[in-house]
Amino acid sequence: MSYTLFGTFIEACDCTVICPCWVDDDPVGGHCTGLIAWDIDGGKLNGIDIAGRRIVSVSSHSGNRRASTNTTSMLYIDHEASESQFRELTEVFSGRIGGPLKGLAAVSGVVLGSERATISVDPADDGRWQVLVHTGNPDVPVILATGEPKMFDEGPDPLTLQHTALDKELGVPAGQPAVTAQQGHSFAVNVGALPAGTLTVEGRSGMRGSFFYTFNDSGSDSDDESRG
Repeated sequence: MSYTLFGTFIEACDCTVICPCWVDDDPVGGHCTGLIAWDIDGGKLNGIDIAGRRIVSVSSHSGNRRASTNTTSMLYIDHEASESQFRELTEVFSGRIGGPLKGLAAVSGVVLGSERATISVDPADDGRWQVLVHTGNPDVPVILATGEPKMFDEGPDPLTLQHTALDKELGVPAGQPAVTAQQGHSFAVNVGALPAGTLTVEGRSGMRGSFFYTFNDSGSDSDDESRG
């Protein structure tokens, strides 16, 4: 197994302000439903070109997210993925393969399954974004989340975080720009397989940043390597 993957991610959930998972704390109200969307700009997975593919993990958990018995997830894989891409992406983003992405198992818990979906991750020039996922009828999305950078003290720059509890799992590269806190506008999830997997809320939290994962089971890269 070997992979090198890079691009950008968006995290959004129903917690307020900043999701406590970023500081390894329990969720607001004791429960959290959220998503992570990976937009892969380039890279290969077992020699297969993965550029342009998108993956979304939707999870629901009670208590601390790292208590995996309390967490369940569903994976949605870009419908344009080939059979080999779909298979490999499911394995690696479920945390079942070595390297830095293995760490996803700690925060994904029980992965109930993976499904092909039409996924759009649309960042606008002004920093606003939308994550849209549907598996059939485009008028009935599985996920619709929107937001923009959360500004600090009404200044020109958004609020950022460095050295967070999720940096490793999300492959945040050392020396690169910190993750940017997001102000969620809307967050709607309709994943009946998950506990509390159906909700619609506004004004919640999110994060946005870049990722870089690399691993080679020949031993040239360690399981802990997730930084450029």
